[in-house]
Amino acid sequence: MIKRKAMPAASANFDPYEDRTARDVRNRLSVAFVHAVQSGDLEGLLSAAGRICPPETGRVYCAFVNDRMNRYRRAFETIRARQAAAPIHQAVVLWNERLFFEVHEILESVWNDSQRWRKEALRGLIQAAGVYVHRQRGADRASERLADRAAAHLRAHRKDLPEIANVQELIEALVDPNRPAPVLAFMGRTIT
Repeated sequence: MIKRKAMPAASANFDPYEDRTARDVRNRLSVAFVHAVQSGDLEGLLSAAGRICPPETGRVYCAFVNDRMNRYRRAFETIRARQAAAPIHQAVVLWNERLFFEVHEILESVWNDSQRWRKEALRGLIQAAGVYVHRQRGADRASERLADRAAAHLRAHRKDLPEIANVQELIEALVDPNRPAPVLAFMGRTIT
């Protein structure tokens, strides 16, 4: 049995790993967000949010959607302002908003089409995002196992992520479960 940390009261009932409705809400919302980022259409996401979480769904689900929508708007505006067209740049913006599940989604959308050298580097970054998804929900054993794999991939393929200036800092944070996810930086500057 996996030992879990207590979740904050506001999200105590929203666990997409234990609750099918929560999983469906999270998955539909993240797919709609990735589509909005790729198409540049935030309006479609705004209308999708109402369909994904109608009022009868329940307060805890709608609170999750509202929180995500606020962070999605900030990320979307940052992506637009910085003209971050490349998925890796978009993923860093999402990472820095602590939208780790969405980082996984946006990188996975290009992972299959990537060349082998890039694929392994992206695998490490996708796994790193997964580590922080598990840490956010208190699944320590799952995060530790995934952190080992993510750190190994990133160590071996850090040169294949030249856009990210602080891959070493990320590796160090992955192997220390007490360290928070670092803010990722590009070419000497932080993308927020």
